Amino acid sequence: MDNIQLKIGSKFKGIKHIPVGAHYLYYSLAEEKHMFKVGFFIYAKPGDVYVRKWDEELQDFIDIDNTDEGGRFRSSAKNLELDFYLAAYPIERANLWKDLSSYITPSVLDKLEPIGKKILSTGAEYNNREMEEEEVERDPKKEPKKEEFNAIGGTIYFTEIPTKLVQHKATPEEITKANFDKTAILRQLIEREYKKDIKMFYGEMQFAFITFILGESVEGFEQWKKMVILMAFADELTVQHPEIFLEFIPILYSQLQQFPEDFFIDAISGNSFMNSCLEVTF
Repeated sequence: MDNIQLKIGSKFKGIKHIPVGAHYLYYSLAEEKHMFKVGFFIYAKPGDVYVRKWDEELQDFIDIDNTDEGGRFRSSAKNLELDFYLAAYPIERANLWKDLSSYITPSVLDKLEPIGKKILSTGAEYNNREMEEEEVERDPKKEPKKEEFNAIGGTIYFTEIPTKLVQHKATPEEITKANFDKTAILRQLIEREYKKDIKMFYGEMQFAFITFILGESVEGFEQWKKMVILMAFADELTVQHPEIFLEFIPILYSQLQQFPEDFFIDAISGNSFMNSCLEVTF
C-alpha cells in the first residue's frame, strides 16, 4: 500500500488508521514471478471502512463493500472487534505519502480511473514488445506475434497533452513562440480540460507518477513526462504567476526523491528529457 511494505502473518485482516486522502494498493502473484502488478486507488474518508476479499479462483481482490459479508466486516471493524488483527498505517510515512498524493481528489480519480478501477502494470509487456520488434528487424521474414496481452485494468483516461498550440486564429509568431514557451499551450489545456483549475492538473500529474513508480505503468510514465515538460517550459507563466511555479516545485521534488539512483542513466527514462527539464526548472 502506498510506498510502504508490511510484513504480515496468517492473522492479518487489514490496515487501520489510514490517513484521509488518496491511497494506492497494489499486488502481484508469485506464480507469475511477480512480473505484473495490479493496483487500484481508494480515497479514504474519516470513519470509512473498505472491504476487499481475496478470490482464490480469480487470483484477485474482489470488492464486497455492498454485500452482506462486507457489511458484517464493516460492523466488526467499527466495533473494534477486528482491531487485534489490523496493522496500523505507519504514521511516520504519512507525510511522505501526502507529498506524493495531496492533489489527487475524488474528482481526479473519477476523471482518470479505468472501468473496473484496476490498473495493470505494462512494463513487462513493453519490454516483450521491444524485444519482438528487434527480432523482426533482424529477421524481416519473421512476423510479429499477435497481441496476447489482456489488459485486466483497462484504459486509464489520461488527458491528451498537446505539443502544439491548437488555435485557429493564432498568428505564425504565436505558433512559433509556443514551440519554445509552453505557456499558451498550458493555459489552453487548463481552461479546456481542467475547468481552469491548475490543481486538477497537479492531481493528474501525481496520479500518473504513482501508477508509474508503484504500478510500473509505462503509460503513467509517458503522461507524467509530458506534464513535467509542459510545466518546465512554461516560461512566461512562471513570471506572470510565480505562485503556480512555487506549487509545482515541491511536487516535482518529492517525486524525484522516489527514483532509484540509476534512473537518470537508464535508456527508457529519457535522460535528455529530465536533464533539460531540471536545467530549466532549477
